[in-house]
Amino acid sequence: MAAPRDPGLRIINAIASVLLACAVALMSAQVLLRFAFSRPQPWAEEINRYCFVWATYLGAVIAMAKGTHIRVTVLTDRLDPAWRARADLLDRAVCLVVCAFVAWFGFANAWEWRHQTFFTIPAIPQAAFSLAAPVGAALMCVYLLRRREASPDAAPAP
Repeated sequence: MAAPRDPGLRIINAIASVLLACAVALMSAQVLLRFAFSRPQPWAEEINRYCFVWATYLGAVIAMAKGTHIRVTVLTDRLDPAWRARADLLDRAVCLVVCAFVAWFGFANAWEWRHQTFFTIPAIPQAAFSLAAPVGAALMCVYLLRRREASPDAAPAP
């Protein structure tokens, strides 16, 4: 996959890549420690899980920004090109509302849990990990608002 041209997307891509690499490395180390040395590390399970969650949400931002996020187009493919462009606009509006909803309530949830810590890693608040969804959704809102052109399969309206 080619690197994104947008500098913001490059940064998001780099962070997501590092987090995914950390998740793979931690899982590999955890398997080795558990089965070869009978010394599993409980903190590694949590860190691995949240690295993967953050990488997933940041990957969703990249897909949304590039217009390659998963879509069901069984109905829109059958539409006239003018109606397809309108359906794409409606699709983006609905996505924006849903992402804004997730961002708003995700930030509220993280704020509510800001003083809670984990059992295995008490130095890090739970909010640091639960921010993955609202941060990802907020970034998706930004890229939905920035995207001017229609999706690649939609024809411009006359």
